[in-house]
Amino acid sequence: MLSVSRYSFMLLVSFILQGIHTEKLSAQCQPFIKVDGNILIANETVAEGLKLPLWLTSGQTLACGATVKGISLIEFTENGSALEYSQVMSLTSATPVSVPTGKVWKVESIMKQPIISGGTNKVDYVMEGTSIFTVPSCAEYICIEVWGGGGGGQGNQTSSPYSGGGGGGGGSYGQGCFTVVPGTNYTVTVGGGGLGGATSLGVGAAGGTTSVGSLISAGGGSGGTTGGGNGGTSTAPFNVPGFKGLQGWVTYNGSYYIGGAGGYGANGGTGGGYSSSNGSPGSSPGGGGSGAGGGSSQYKGGLGAAGKVSITW
Repeated sequence: MLSVSRYSFMLLVSFILQGIHTEKLSAQCQPFIKVDGNILIANETVAEGLKLPLWLTSGQTLACGATVKGISLIEFTENGSALEYSQVMSLTSATPVSVPTGKVWKVESIMKQPIISGGTNKVDYVMEGTSIFTVPSCAEYICIEVWGGGGGGQGNQTSSPYSGGGGGGGGSYGQGCFTVVPGTNYTVTVGGGGLGGATSLGVGAAGGTTSVGSLISAGGGSGGTTGGGNGGTSTAPFNVPGFKGLQGWVTYNGSYYIGGAGGYGANGGTGGGYSSSNGSPGSSPGGGGSGAGGGSSQYKGGLGAAGKVSITW
């Protein structure tokens, strides 16, 4: 009857479990298993990679991921300080199965589904408006990045004292990873850029909020005002506010009236540059439009840039 030192085995288990992270990878279309609810990718080159053989003790749970057909393992019985061979097993359940009391499992190999798309998959949404994202059949965990739309720039002041308009605020940025159910539909909304003000000191419109269902959102920047529009904010697990737009200049070299630059989108596009006529548009994703420049002639504030959504699994 096969037996091994239980003390040596427990040292091995302790060493292996130190490498199991509670964080989950986004590349969930690679074969993976779940140990105590934690995902282990069948790829030794990644931090959360599955390194075989893997030992599990009494009370731990094991389950197949969506891309795994079965798990081959050997069961041992604890006998004092030794482990005795019990049987060879094949686990095919996607529902967690507990290691029985007094038993130890040694995971030998996994069998992936015949047709699996591997690697990290990603989809970007950059057009203003709404779309539907359907969670792929192989994904149980997705990571999302969102950028809010940039605010529009302010119109210039056409009466004395002349001045340029303030720049629109940049959209915010948010990032988070979420457990999801394959086949679930989420509404993806990409916030549009705000329109520039079209009248004397007309305030620019705010940039739109970008979101993926109720999972995550990033607010757009405020429209340009005399002091510059404020950057947007996000309540995502990881978030960065947009940058504030700059105020317009009353004079430049004694004769020009310059619109303030738009705020940068957080982790995103640049704001529109200084302008002596119509404001410049912000760049994608989420840059604020600059304020209009000029004197008594009416010019429009620059258009804010649309936001963006990136989803990886």
